[in-house]
Amino acid sequence: MKAEYCYFLVSALNEFALEIPYSAYYIFQTLGLGYAYLYGAVFALVFGLLDYPTGGLADRLGRKRVFATGMALVGINLLLLSFFVHPITIVLTALLSGFGSALRSGSFEAWIVDEMKRVNMLDDLDRVFGRATSLSLIADVTAGILGSVITFLGGYWWTIPSGGLVALTAAILALAIMSENVGEEERQPYSELLKKGANYLLEKRPLLSLAISQTLFMAGAYAYWETLTPVYSQRGIPEALFGVIGAAMHLPAVITTSYAHKFERSLGIAKSAVILSSIWAFFCSLIVFLIDPFSTIALIVMLESTLATRYPIVEFWQNTLTPSDVRATVLSGISTITHVGQSFVLFGLSPLVGNYGTTFGLAAAATFSGLSVIPLLLVSRDRK
Repeated sequence: MKAEYCYFLVSALNEFALEIPYSAYYIFQTLGLGYAYLYGAVFALVFGLLDYPTGGLADRLGRKRVFATGMALVGINLLLLSFFVHPITIVLTALLSGFGSALRSGSFEAWIVDEMKRVNMLDDLDRVFGRATSLSLIADVTAGILGSVITFLGGYWWTIPSGGLVALTAAILALAIMSENVGEEERQPYSELLKKGANYLLEKRPLLSLAISQTLFMAGAYAYWETLTPVYSQRGIPEALFGVIGAAMHLPAVITTSYAHKFERSLGIAKSAVILSSIWAFFCSLIVFLIDPFSTIALIVMLESTLATRYPIVEFWQNTLTPSDVRATVLSGISTITHVGQSFVLFGLSPLVGNYGTTFGLAAAATFSGLSVIPLLLVSRDRK
């Protein structure tokens, strides 16, 4: 099977696994919104602390095996989360999910980039990222509807383990159909890979600016995502419809994402990221003032479309600035900076959101995502 088709299939299954439980994430509300932020904070901290060393493992031992192990741990986490809803077990499952996601991060992108390089198709990388995002959104739509059906028929205790089983299936499929690749200098000692990746990341100013921007933007995005389910409840939307709404809001994003590479090529990577980040922060701030369900859903659709268009552009930017031999290490380094920063933001927001509610959470989301534009404006070099 061609590498890009493997990438599309495994990406779609990955998104499918994470989207099926969408209807069931309101289980956090039984403990309070602050615990949802706590889960996100613990997840981001573990993800960040482990992401860089696991990226080095992917370069040293092979991207396929490291990615598949991460998917398996994410699946096990979902299975555990469906049976235990308690502050202590939420922290423990966040630890497991963070470790699994750290293994996945960097390794999968590094795998497809080097496979495309091997067949002299790096110029098509932005198209591949855009198409993979579109197919993943289609998987989100399907999974959201299926998750709502499962929740309606059997309750959310059946919904989360369904996502876990799909994640385990994705791990097995990745081992079966993905070819193995490692960094071009696979004989380098592990410590040398980590040192080289760190030096490259710190010396490459646009890459470091992107990492800082991603830290701020994703802190805002996490605050938005953790607040979204309670917002649905406050607007009077039935819980069983959460998955259907989640699916519906992805449909326009499938279309906008398919044009992401054209948007990037016409304006340049940095300008595209600045414009889309600014639009997302503006839309996020507007949700605070909406009280009826229909206008809220319409605005969320626009938010998701903007976010989905921005995602492949930033992915492509990161990869064009990164050398092959330490690609997974550098990408994981960016992710480490991003997630450690997010964890501090979410730990700080957890008690505040618990006390002041969704309005504070949405305001924080808009503020941090708006601040993410500043590092991008400082990047002097732009790809036309």
